Amino acid sequence: MKNVLLIGATGFLGQYLATLGPQIATTRFEDPVDHWQQYEGIDTVWLVARACRKTSPRRDAETKRIELAGIQRICDVFSNCHVVYTSTKCVYGLTDNDIRHTHREYVARVICSEFQGTRDLPDINNQKHTVDLSPLDEEHRIYAETKLAAEDIIKRTVRSHAIYRIWDMINTNVHTGQRHI
Repeated sequence: MKNVLLIGATGFLGQYLATLGPQIATTRFEDPVDHWQQYEGIDTVWLVARACRKTSPRRDAETKRIELAGIQRICDVFSNCHVVYTSTKCVYGLTDNDIRHTHREYVARVICSEFQGTRDLPDINNQKHTVDLSPLDEEHRIYAETKLAAEDIIKRTVRSHAIYRIWDMINTNVHTGQRHI
């Protein structure tokens, strides 16, 4: 494994990625640049974190601001690295109306690949989707806008990137009945 920094080790995907042996970031989106500069020798960043609350509203203008400012700092510090970013199907205006399960372990394998660019997971028959936020409620719209703006920051700032727009992740080993987006 390369010198990988995992940002977001406490989430559903991040917990699994942490078992693969990356260095785990202890800093948060709100932390200043010098806190991000503590990580040395990194050549790949797995950015699977997001800013949201546990209670409603989970996402709003403030969580969007925090997340985007943090991602800009991360990209500035790791601009010479390959950044892997997990986005969402919500950027296509999709929520519970289009469910496609993909296994967390599969997503992790893809994240470990050498892919560069933007890809949907699962990638079903190379089906193309159009970005359309009009069907979304306010919280999902803010989430989708945040992800799209973060994708743009990453594309403009870092040496190379892989962006994965993920549908509904499930755990291969134990199906909990919960979807994670």
